[in-house]
Amino acid sequence: MKKDLIWYRVYTISIVIIILAGSSVTGKNIPEVFSFTPDKLIHCLEYGVLGFFLFRWLRLEYVSNTLSRISLMTFVLGSLIGAVDENYQRLIPGRSPDFWD
Repeated sequence: MKKDLIWYRVYTISIVIIILAGSSVTGKNIPEVFSFTPDKLIHCLEYGVLGFFLFRWLRLEYVSNTLSRISLMTFVLGSLIGAVDENYQRLIPGRSPDFWD
């Protein structure tokens, strides 16, 4: 159980780092493959994976809480990470934050 908790922490933090690394790419250096894929689909995939690992981590970390409370915590933390990511893009040339992302 403790080993699983550590791994879900590592997975979650890794996904956040990958998301921020992707947001660090300047607008003119975004690979063309992403021009064919709607950005909302990419956001759904990356934040879906983040949500999965974050939920698993919180469920193991706070075993005494109900699933609805864990779900709410996952939603709030995932939204906070998304807000930080979008605001971070303000600093990247050629990128801009978008509330709907």
